[in-house]
Amino acid sequence: MAMSYEALGIGPDAGAVYRLMLTDGARRNGELADRLGLPPERIRAALDRLAELGLVRESVEFEGELQLADPRAGLRQLLTVQEEQLRCRQDEFDRSRETVAQLLTAYAMAGPDGQPDTERLTGRDTVVARLDRLATEAQVECLSFQPAARATAATAASRAANAQAMARGMRMRSVYIDGARRDEATMEHARWLTGLGAEIRTAPVLPVRMIVFDRRAALVSVDPHSPGADAVLIQTPGVVSALLALFEAVWATAVPLGDTCPGREDGLTRQEGALLRLLAEGLTDEAVANRLGLSVRTVRRTAAALMTRLGARSRFEAGLRAKEHGWL
Repeated sequence: MAMSYEALGIGPDAGAVYRLMLTDGARRNGELADRLGLPPERIRAALDRLAELGLVRESVEFEGELQLADPRAGLRQLLTVQEEQLRCRQDEFDRSRETVAQLLTAYAMAGPDGQPDTERLTGRDTVVARLDRLATEAQVECLSFQPAARATAATAASRAANAQAMARGMRMRSVYIDGARRDEATMEHARWLTGLGAEIRTAPVLPVRMIVFDRRAALVSVDPHSPGADAVLIQTPGVVSALLALFEAVWATAVPLGDTCPGREDGLTRQEGALLRLLAEGLTDEAVANRLGLSVRTVRRTAAALMTRLGARSRFEAGLRAKEHGWL
């Protein structure tokens, strides 16, 4: 497999120079240029970059020669920098995802007034009836967020429509919350779906319940805390595209159903990290429990355990310490 020096922030020239210095002991500019077949100015630029990253330094003993810094320390520092950049990008992504979810929920709650290709559906029976119709008409693909942690009567009622759709060759991808893994009825239904060819993953928290059919029609819950109630059917292309982008972003980081949910590098579980973030956003214990598919008692017990680990005597102090530890 080809090495990706760009991924380390080194660049191809600097990467080639560094590798030659590591493996063959080359030290002088002319020797490096001859061995690599690169012009002197590119060699100098590569060495400047390596020096900037702390991977090489001028020899204090031999003038005109370069000395390798300890590669174990230097390369490990590069990974540390990358990890920090990745964490910042993940934080930015999480904030962007939440912002998109809030905007879309606000859009849904605004109702159809002045919005083309939008229809508000009131009542569970109306929503279920429209879902059945959309599932029957869909031909290519069905994407969904399923934030409920426990199976419901509607889950069982959807089996016939799901079976018919899969039999037609429709692709189905769904994201459940991690909390659903503890509900046997939900897992039995999920395994039944995967047996038909569906792809299912889980994420620690989902922004809203939604189902997108054939990338043209999306059904979104009006109230994210009551996913089975009123919904909005959206067929506006720009909004549907935004929902698709949100789905793909969540799907990319979700864990396949058959895999074990990984922990985080900071020692927290994904669920603990999501719980901390939701509490930091000001959600009540009840709202956090609903979003994560947990009982209120579990939320409070987990929060108390995190406070103990942080050595905090209040949730406010826990939030400050969590930020200091890089947990938020």
